Amino acid sequence: ESARRDIADYEVTNPDAGTVFVTYGPPSRTVEQVMRDNPDGSIGHLRLRVVWPFPEFALREFPDAEVFLMPELNMGQMAREVQRHVDQPVIPISKIGGELHTPAELVRVLEAYR
Repeated sequence: ESARRDIADYEVTNPDAGTVFVTYGPPSRTVEQVMRDNPDGSIGHLRLRVVWPFPEFALREFPDAEVFLMPELNMGQMAREVQRHVDQPVIPISKIGGELHTPAELVRVLEAYR
């Protein structure tokens, strides 16, 4: 457990938010743009820089989270890992084929779960 914490590298933004994006890799930058466009603090962001061993304790930094949104450039593998560690819904936002999510795509999903 202590090694897990030593290895973990992540960033928490707006820990009191009810809607939280969990990202790693390129989708992180798209979420950062969404957050700049919506600066009211209602959107949280857990940006993982190291995903394994999975830092499940980082999810507890969002005690008021009602839903976790997971934009990934795969078929939702990390969303399943997040769901193992939380009781709230985890919504995968999968995209394959090499294209990145656009801010507009993420905002559409965000609005559906707010």
